[in-house]
Amino acid sequence: RQRRFVVFTAKGADNASRSLLKYLEPHDIDNVGLLTWQQPGDAEDDQWLYLEASRQTKRIVGGAKKNAFMGTDLAYEDLRPEDLEVHDYTLTGEETVDGQTVWTVEATPSTENEQRDSGYAKRVLSIRQDNYMTVRTSFRDRRDREIKRASYEDLERIEGDMWRANRAVYETVRSGSRTVSVVEKREVGAAVDEAMFA
Repeated sequence: RQRRFVVFTAKGADNASRSLLKYLEPHDIDNVGLLTWQQPGDAEDDQWLYLEASRQTKRIVGGAKKNAFMGTDLAYEDLRPEDLEVHDYTLTGEETVDGQTVWTVEATPSTENEQRDSGYAKRVLSIRQDNYMTVRTSFRDRRDREIKRASYEDLERIEGDMWRANRAVYETVRSGSRTVSVVEKREVGAAVDEAMFA
């Protein structure tokens, strides 16, 4: 299945981000959207799913954030920004990924809310040492079994020391399914109407 969508992101005065993912096609999911408000500290991030067909908005709460998003290999929680305040990070070593030296870092939920609501007991991040980009993630359960893996490819320097991946591949281990996301166009610094995040 092929789908097209657009994502708008803005940061507020508290440095917390607001994002809106909106489907453009196919027609049956046109205008379906996911609104995410990042909350500071241990406060639970807010997410709402808008369904165009029924014109209803559904709040994604607590443990529901570990569920799959719109039939993809991403969970709702994967569509939130990385929250440094609710995870502990441990450097566990170095390795080479695609010819680049990376740090291996384990990220574990550090708060009661995150431990309860996350579908992952741990994520193992491979972070490139030259540009600090995460190029691979292994999502693991409480028995340290890999649930899912992701790779972030086609890296591009956007401006200054800001890098982004233009292609992301998520693979669910048990089912063998894959979701590939490819960026067609990116604008940084563009004016965004705050009303779309309301």
